[in-house]
Amino acid sequence: LLWAAVKGQPVSVPRGVLVEQVASFKNVDMTSGNVDFDGSVTIEGDVMTGMKVRATGDIMVAGMVDGADLWAKGNIQIGGGVIAQAKVHAGGSVSARFVENSQIFSGTAIAIDDMALQSDLQALNQIVVGHKSPQRGRLVGGSARAMMLVRTPTLGAASSSVTTVQVGVNPELEARYKELLALMDKQTAD
Repeated sequence: LLWAAVKGQPVSVPRGVLVEQVASFKNVDMTSGNVDFDGSVTIEGDVMTGMKVRATGDIMVAGMVDGADLWAKGNIQIGGGVIAQAKVHAGGSVSARFVENSQIFSGTAIAIDDMALQSDLQALNQIVVGHKSPQRGRLVGGSARAMMLVRTPTLGAASSSVTTVQVGVNPELEARYKELLALMDKQTAD
């Protein structure tokens, strides 16, 4: 009987077992199933449609997030894009190459290398789009809400739907405020 002193993923080694606090996967799909890990998660490939990845640490995805849900208490780093109604929620920062038709919430900052199209971006500090490729960087359609800063080389497009940008708002406080107003209305009615 081996008893681990720390939480993590057991890895068999010659003459024993090592406990890694980082779980590694090639892809997250129907073969691997959903991931719920107490620690950090590293994914060498993609996270496919309908899959869920939860981690109490960080999540690092080398490929794409295609219509999946990612939730981490730490940071989320995505080497590819976030597409197809994916939902990404991080207590820390979120970085990705591009975002299209998805939702991203960050407890600190969102950094998108290229472009964000028709997506809902919310950060408690700042949102920066196009910082690695200013010639292609653009924030088009959807919404971007941040407390301190929203920066992008190109904002909106004539051929696209409305792009909403709000700076100086705290999405968490705003949601709590709406809940309190609804509670006040209910109590007044009662």
